[in-house]
Amino acid sequence: MLYFGDEIMSASKEDMKQNFIKAEEAFGKYSEKVFAFALTLTGDAEEARDITAEAFVKLLSEPAAADPDFMVKSWLFKVAANLSKNFMMRFVRKIMRLPNYLMDAFNSSVSDVHADALRKEEFDLLDRAMKSLDAADRQIIYLRFYEEMSYSEIAGIIEAPEGTVASRLSRALRRLSDEFESR
Repeated sequence: MLYFGDEIMSASKEDMKQNFIKAEEAFGKYSEKVFAFALTLTGDAEEARDITAEAFVKLLSEPAAADPDFMVKSWLFKVAANLSKNFMMRFVRKIMRLPNYLMDAFNSSVSDVHADALRKEEFDLLDRAMKSLDAADRQIIYLRFYEEMSYSEIAGIIEAPEGTVASRLSRALRRLSDEFESR
């Protein structure tokens, strides 16, 4: 018997072994991609590592993972997106509690770090333009162009029809272009 929260699940040793092997293969194949995705959404390397680890731990306990048709990559990105949203909500709540003078100091130090880290002006412009977009726009652009996912895969992650993915991506790219040109 396996215990996950209040649920009791029965699994044979062979099933557990197969799930572990699949999770290990997925980790080798997708961990860097999940980390990069979480880092893009959170902007925090330490949190992105935690999100990556948590996504793979969740994969070990996911009963559907044993299904041969289980889409591991899409599932991992969906879990990482949800965990990133949770992190960002905690972060926003924390920032909202800071006094104004601390927020000013925080904002200036963050922008200095990014400016120092980016060596080429074009990357700096693109980075700022991407960061000016809301999280949903950044997410859909990242999945399509950095991860080269299909509309179908993205639809599974954001839980929307493929047509909605196409229109959201089109609008997100238009906003990115407008931001990039205005800089």
